[in-house]
Amino acid sequence: MAKGKVSIDVDMHTDKLQLKLRAISKHTAALADELDEIDKSICPECGDLMERTTFYEDKKVFHSTSICSNCIENTRSEM
Repeated sequence: MAKGKVSIDVDMHTDKLQLKLRAISKHTAALADELDEIDKSICPECGDLMERTTFYEDKKVFHSTSICSNCIENTRSEM
């Protein structure tokens, strides 16, 4: 039995697929940024979540502070 080559041409419209892939890419980047922020909000001392307060001015971050309520409570109880 002789072996031959097979060739297939596929013609398809990918406009919608391209739009969907761009949307996925955009949301994936936003998700990665949000997950990075969650990682940054872990207290290095106790591992609990920190509370972040962010102040904005003209839609830009003006000041941001992070406080671990668990460490603050432990500090208060030790006094």
